[in-house]
Amino acid sequence: MKKTLKWVAIVFCLLGFIGLITGNRDPLTQLFSYTLAAFMFGAGLLLFGGLVTAILDSYHDL
Repeated sequence: MKKTLKWVAIVFCLLGFIGLITGNRDPLTQLFSYTLAAFMFGAGLLLFGGLVTAILDSYHDL
C-alpha cells in the first residue's frame, strides 16, 4: 500500500512539473494547464509528505 502511494505521489509530481514547464500557448488553456499542473504538483507533494510522515511514524513505533 505504501509503495503504491509513493509511486502515485511521484507520478503526480512529475506530471505537474511537466505541465508547469510545457504549458500551452493559448492564454486560456495555458492558465488552465498551469492551474491544473500546480494542483497536481501540490497533491503530489501532499501525498509524498503524508507518506514520509507515515514512514517516520512507523519507525517511531518500533
